[in-house]
Amino acid sequence: PMAPFLDRIAAGGDEVVHVSLSDEEVLDELPGLRLPGEGILRVTDGSTARSWSLEAPGGVVLLDWAHDPATRPRVALMPPRDVEVEVLDAAIGLCQAAGVEVSVIGDVAGGIVARTVSMLVNEAVDLVARGEASATDVDVAMLLGTGYPSGPLEWGDRLGAVRVAAVLGELDEET
Repeated sequence: PMAPFLDRIAAGGDEVVHVSLSDEEVLDELPGLRLPGEGILRVTDGSTARSWSLEAPGGVVLLDWAHDPATRPRVALMPPRDVEVEVLDAAIGLCQAAGVEVSVIGDVAGGIVARTVSMLVNEAVDLVARGEASATDVDVAMLLGTGYPSGPLEWGDRLGAVRVAAVLGELDEET
């Protein structure tokens, strides 16, 4: 979900550097950008920013999911309370360089979009599993009935079951 956003940043003239946070992790799915002050900007995987503190001494600022990263007009950033000012300012600056407005929210599991989408996907899967509706019926109902940009199952397919489950797991743990 971050690739089109990274393209927007690069188009603004900023160099985009992918970072590896650990030997076990591949950041193709959840890319990160090195920020000044040993910080990292990365897409949320459902965990809180403070849970990444050992991986980036300057702090990890999480970028909430969006439906269409190539065209989204606003993003939510979730820094831990103790993030270095330089790191947060750089994350905000990169987002602004990509041409998006920024809302800085608290460091909460799942952010705003990720937690909402994950819970919608979970409910949609439950409806289909109980035989109350077909996958197509659920997606069409949400597209037409709520004006969502995608049906929850389509969105869940695009994000992947592992990522949705990770957000739900983090929400469960946090609450």
